[in-house]
Amino acid sequence: MPENTNNGYCHCGCGEKTTICLHDSIVNDYVKGKPVRFIAGHQSRGKNNPKWIGGRVKRSDGYIYIFSPGHHRTGINNYAMEHILVVEKALGKPFSSKHEVHHVDGIRYHNFNKNLVLCEDVAYHRLLHKRERALKACGHADWKKCVFCGKWDDIKNMSVNCQGTAYHLSCVSENNKSRRIINNIGKPSRECNTRNGKTRRDNKSGVKGVGWVKRSNVWKAEITIKGKYSFLGQYDDFDDAVCARLAAEQCLWTDEQEYSSPAYQYVQKYILTH
Repeated sequence: MPENTNNGYCHCGCGEKTTICLHDSIVNDYVKGKPVRFIAGHQSRGKNNPKWIGGRVKRSDGYIYIFSPGHHRTGINNYAMEHILVVEKALGKPFSSKHEVHHVDGIRYHNFNKNLVLCEDVAYHRLLHKRERALKACGHADWKKCVFCGKWDDIKNMSVNCQGTAYHLSCVSENNKSRRIINNIGKPSRECNTRNGKTRRDNKSGVKGVGWVKRSNVWKAEITIKGKYSFLGQYDDFDDAVCARLAAEQCLWTDEQEYSSPAYQYVQKYILTH
């Protein structure tokens, strides 16, 4: 029978204390009066599991996870992200959970020192991704994309609201369908009344067709016309998602009735006024 040398702690490495045996058992390695080797269910963890492959796993999100019992950034399964371990090894100390690690080449499982950048917070990490997208799309990291026409341009030629969303004033004017038909108001149709109605109770954004994707930490925009669903994309900024929804409304709502959808009201109140 192997000797229990963990001083009452579980042998799987979870750091939890085990119970005291009340009787002897050769089958279960129990010795009366001494702590058991494992907490119930922990005997198949780590190297004791027949499916053990070394403690390094690549998951569906693209990140590499390392089996690291006792590490301050592990979850309930004692696995920590490899890029966190690499950065902490380079720094020689742990870093706060408010910091994030950026992969320079965009490949989440390339966790070598030259490919990792420690960001001070989530906002700075998103800024790096925005500049990378701009550099890849137009060759200028400091240019912005118009939320209406989709073209990249120098910030000097655009207007930017308080949330950092950029747009051309000419594009806003061209896409503002309601302003063009304001003098041709008639009795709204049933379909018009339906789409201009209140948002659903479970809508947390306040804008119909715009919702938060918790898994990806982005905003999504969508629209349904005559029972046909259309996905409009995912956006880092809430304003971008609202403008995408509004642009789809103006393209797909072909009647000449004035409308005042939540997306239109948000753009009028928070974007055009800044």
